[in-house]
Amino acid sequence: MVELEGLDAVDWGALETPCGPGDVIPEILRDLASPDAEVRADAWLDLLDRLVHQGTLWPAALEVVPFVIQLLGAPEVPDRHRLLLLVRELLSPEGDLGTPARDRSPLADAVGEAARAGAPLYVRHALHGDPQLRASAACVLAALPGPTLEHREAVERAVEAAGEVAHGASAVVALGLIGRRLGTTIDAPRFEDLLRSRDPLVRGSAGIALAHVAPQGMPRAALEAIGDAAALGPLDRWDFPWGDGHVGAYAARVLGRLGEARPAEALGVLRAAVERRLAAGQRLLPRVSGERVEPPAPHRESLAALLTALFDVAFKHYEGREHDEVLPEELSAPQRATLELLVAEGTLQALAREASSMLARRGLWLPQEGARFLGLSPPGPLDARLTMPLAGSTRDWPTWKWLRALRRGQVDEAALLEALHGQRSPEQIFRLCLDIVSGAYAPLAFPTLLADRGPGLLLRLVEPVRPALMARLRERAEHLLEIGRSSSPNALECLLVMLPMLRTLRERGEEVDPRYDPLIARALSPVVLDLGREMLGLLPRDRREPFVLEFSRSYKRSAYVDLCPTQAVARLSAEAIGRGDWASEGPDLQVERLASLGEAAAPEIARVLSEPTLKRRDVLERALARIRGG
Repeated sequence: MVELEGLDAVDWGALETPCGPGDVIPEILRDLASPDAEVRADAWLDLLDRLVHQGTLWPAALEVVPFVIQLLGAPEVPDRHRLLLLVRELLSPEGDLGTPARDRSPLADAVGEAARAGAPLYVRHALHGDPQLRASAACVLAALPGPTLEHREAVERAVEAAGEVAHGASAVVALGLIGRRLGTTIDAPRFEDLLRSRDPLVRGSAGIALAHVAPQGMPRAALEAIGDAAALGPLDRWDFPWGDGHVGAYAARVLGRLGEARPAEALGVLRAAVERRLAAGQRLLPRVSGERVEPPAPHRESLAALLTALFDVAFKHYEGREHDEVLPEELSAPQRATLELLVAEGTLQALAREASSMLARRGLWLPQEGARFLGLSPPGPLDARLTMPLAGSTRDWPTWKWLRALRRGQVDEAALLEALHGQRSPEQIFRLCLDIVSGAYAPLAFPTLLADRGPGLLLRLVEPVRPALMARLRERAEHLLEIGRSSSPNALECLLVMLPMLRTLRERGEEVDPRYDPLIARALSPVVLDLGREMLGLLPRDRREPFVLEFSRSYKRSAYVDLCPTQAVARLSAEAIGRGDWASEGPDLQVERLASLGEAAAPEIARVLSEPTLKRRDVLERALARIRGG
């Protein structure tokens, strides 16, 4: 057992970690030297979880570093390569192209200084006979604050002794990083020689090292080697700690950063790498509905990083255009080719999910499948141009961009509706509304326009042309009924069709055909209160109860119950509760619901209580007692 000097002198319980107080840390530190390999492995992960959380260092890290260094100095402690990599995880090296930068802080600087105390040990381990120890020590020296020429020489020795295996490739990356931090290109010829290796990992590591020391002068072969590495699957993090073993993801991030120095070449390599991955059948999401994708696929993290880097490099030009969407005609040929590749392979939707904030930051707001945006499939009403003044000049934009501007308050609603009615026929207005609720531009939730800015923007758009659309509304209702025979029709489309129809029929003194009741019920599911009350209020009073009872939550039923005959609601409610329906409400809410109907409900509740088999007799009895003053 290794004795850790000063371990008990630290007030560990006063140190907060993401997992609570740090009073268990001494035990975990001792477990790092356990003779049991499984105990050591668990202790490593447990300790790291308590020191770093989502890229943020916690104060206990500063106290832990000296004891990890003590363990490194004890030759009898096994798995010292893991201890070295633990130190590496706590450091925040500047200039690492493949690792997301950690925010600088006084704590990070203090941890770095504490880690520097172990520099002689790291140098000694970099010259050790064990290649895994050598490579791990090289990684620490490359990340250590204030690198020195002595440190670089130790890393160089580690590279020379490692050979062409994962450990050697890891040491090559370390040599490139420390060279970048020292501002020297002395190792560039060595890296160029390694580009001729037959091992794609070694070639890729050499390319990454060159990207660190000579991004502007590196040969095209180095970029291509990094692109090849981006196709590699994950390795054991102990063998290749860069990117926690996710070689492909690490290489992809390096290519993304190279887009700053070599944008055209980096974009070409990234696109070629993505094409190879997609051609091999790798996906983030199913390409078509029903296609099976095994989660989590080993390639998923690296493919996501590769797609993100591709998009980042291709559209860096549009940084900061979050509130001024890019139009298709603004795309350059390489940008368009990038989008067409993703659209053709069915990858755009997955990319949007993986990097939605990055897409928005670049001002790219695309249809769900992307083909319409690029003109690869027939345009829809949302793609039709609309001309109107904005901020002192006249703009000619697709309708979707005008609606986006409306949601951000950049354009007046009344002015936009006036322009639409002035430049669109009633049929075109209706088709536009259908396109909106269809979800074709779903990533930014256009359907919520039905409820935004008061009860129903789209309904206000339809209202002036509603009388002219009656035949069209009936036709669409029949279409929705046909859909309903095999699946649930779009609830928002049902609302868009049925509420204008009900308004028109009331004006004519006619009643809606009961065949359309399923569409009304479907329309009520997502609707805001004012629209729902209007819909029910347009129905004959004796047809409202079933719709109210369709609501699964009591707060919705209570909001509509005054529209129905109280006795009918009491009868249907008491029967449903007695059968045990609406169990999600809970008995107290059910009692409150029945009691709120008042004395008129008492006979119906009493009638149901006379039945011999009831699941919720207690609820009915309590409600009846409440009504009668019990």
